Amino acid sequence: MKTLQEFAQFVGKPNNPISPRALVAYLKLGINSNPLSLRELTSVFDDALAPASIESVSVAPTSGTVPFKVGMQVTGTKGFFMEISWRILRNGQQVATYPNVLGQVAHVFSEPGTYNAEATFKGIGSTGYAEVSKSVAVVAQPQPAPPQPTPTPTPIPPPAKPSISVNYDGPAAEASFTVTGSGFVPNHAVHIRVVNNFTLQNGFFDTSSNASGAIDHEINIPSIPGIKLSFSANDERSDPSDLTGTLWSNTVTLTVT
Repeated sequence: MKTLQEFAQFVGKPNNPISPRALVAYLKLGINSNPLSLRELTSVFDDALAPASIESVSVAPTSGTVPFKVGMQVTGTKGFFMEISWRILRNGQQVATYPNVLGQVAHVFSEPGTYNAEATFKGIGSTGYAEVSKSVAVVAQPQPAPPQPTPTPTPIPPPAKPSISVNYDGPAAEASFTVTGSGFVPNHAVHIRVVNNFTLQNGFFDTSSNASGAIDHEINIPSIPGIKLSFSANDERSDPSDLTGTLWSNTVTLTVT
């Protein structure tokens, strides 16, 4: 009997207790240069009198965000171990195995889920050869969802421009222009701008819209034949898209005759 396997076979089937005589016979095998001390011998007998078992395991950490590494180690046993192996289970299915582990072994969890890190001890105790397992649950958390991009606010379109039309009544020396329009703020001040296209001079004439946002205003501008006048109006609303920052109506240009 040179190996623990042979010793296990010598001991017999599980539940056949190991006799101290058989244990001493085993301990004498191959012990020439390094005999056991009294303390070691006492410990051997203590272990032999107990069923083979895993007393404690170390699995750390037991949770984390994938990917993360876990260290696993059997830290306490009873009996004489022949082999310690580890396997990783998910929903009862084996996803990784680490046979013949001496000391610590590491496993990297890369997929989220709940796992069991299971250690299996093969050895000999007071009841003969035995295989016992101990497991620890490990929770692998998924990566947090990336933050949702901040939605780009939809630009508020400028309000619809009011619309005007101009009616000319001559002659030029007694020119009269009637400005009518709609789409203005109801019951609000309206400013009519008149530009002389020759001199580029301009003048403003004020009126007010009615309850429906319409205007009807007469302007008298003595003129001379051939002059072009451009009319537009605003009700003081803003328009960021306009160079002046003001919401203007359409422009109507007339030639004085």
